[in-house]
Amino acid sequence: LARELRGTVDLPDGSVITLGGGGAIVDTEAQTAALTENVLIETSAGYRMTAPDLTLRLDRAELTSQGPVSVLTPFGTLDAGSMRLSRGPEEDAAYRLLFNNQVRLVYDPSQ
Repeated sequence: LARELRGTVDLPDGSVITLGGGGAIVDTEAQTAALTENVLIETSAGYRMTAPDLTLRLDRAELTSQGPVSVLTPFGTLDAGSMRLSRGPEEDAAYRLLFNNQVRLVYDPSQ
């Protein structure tokens, strides 16, 4: 178990994702890292997401939270019961961010 883990993901389009948590369990054989204890993700596009935990696939660009997530966006707030960031199956596919389970978006045009 690691404490106070921080990391940065540089995406091919130049975007940057910074993430961290109070603890982490890395399984090199399964190629996963489980971030725990108040995970924080921030993007260069101005998004800030918190979640109680997050699972990363180390062999491909994939992030999953099975628990609730809260997101502060440039245009408001978003809350959901789970989320997944993954890349499509095509070689040069874009990344997809999918929110599920009672998604609530509050749009604030003044932000």
